[in-house]
Amino acid sequence: MSHTSDPDTSVAAAFRAARGTKMTAIYEAIVTLLAEGPATPKELHQEYFLRRRSAGWPSADLQDIRRRLTELQHDHHRVVDTSTRRNGERVMALAPEAAAA
Repeated sequence: MSHTSDPDTSVAAAFRAARGTKMTAIYEAIVTLLAEGPATPKELHQEYFLRRRSAGWPSADLQDIRRRLTELQHDHHRVVDTSTRRNGERVMALAPEAAAA
């Protein structure tokens, strides 16, 4: 039986999560949604939820969307903060390079 305090279990779980397709699917879903225009994380989550089944996207909560947005911004440079706020949340958009692709 494994425990969350076991370093080997934690490393193995992180490896499985990193190589899984859920993260990639959520990335692509966010990019697809942002191609339609800038949005807040809450707006993206609402639209993601509405389209999830028909698009074949995996389940994702608001925190998943926020995490993937941050990764797309900082690690992949596909998303930018527009420096505007809507309903107290930052409005995100596709980076110019990502929009052109």
